[in-house]
Amino acid sequence: FISPEDPTINYVGRWDTSSTRVAISYWSGAYFRTNFTGTTVKIQLATAANIWVTIDGGKDVRYGKATGTINLTPTPLASGTHSLRVAAERETDLIHLQGITLDPGAKTIAPSVPSGLIEFVGDSISAGGGPKMTKGALSSYPWLIGERLSMRHTQVAQGSICLVDNVPCGAP
Repeated sequence: FISPEDPTINYVGRWDTSSTRVAISYWSGAYFRTNFTGTTVKIQLATAANIWVTIDGGKDVRYGKATGTINLTPTPLASGTHSLRVAAERETDLIHLQGITLDPGAKTIAPSVPSGLIEFVGDSISAGGGPKMTKGALSSYPWLIGERLSMRHTQVAQGSICLVDNVPCGAP
């Protein structure tokens, strides 16, 4: 069992990591990455959230309203070192990570982390809202640009919010 305070877990975006028992994400598109050895991986979530999981850079897999222990490898992987990325789908999806479970004797390994960070500030389009955002934050331009540039990226974005108080969003 790997606790959320394990230093090999790379949290990107807004996260509260002050507790040794749970790491909590905020804002859409917050994600964590780690590498691991072994053939299986499970995560424990304290509350339900819609998440996208990518193992070894493959296809993004959606877990809707995931909570409790989620087996991310129902078909075991080949032996070796693997990468894991778990991302919150929308601004209302807060990941409450309680830990990661690996095979006996397996371990996590810190992923290589790009030196740069891009932070996007915006409203619903930046957060991944809208009918064409089929993967939520992972469909948004901040996510796509950050991934395309191989940079760490954060999305500080919320639907119907403006940067200036007392100004209706969309006002001329």
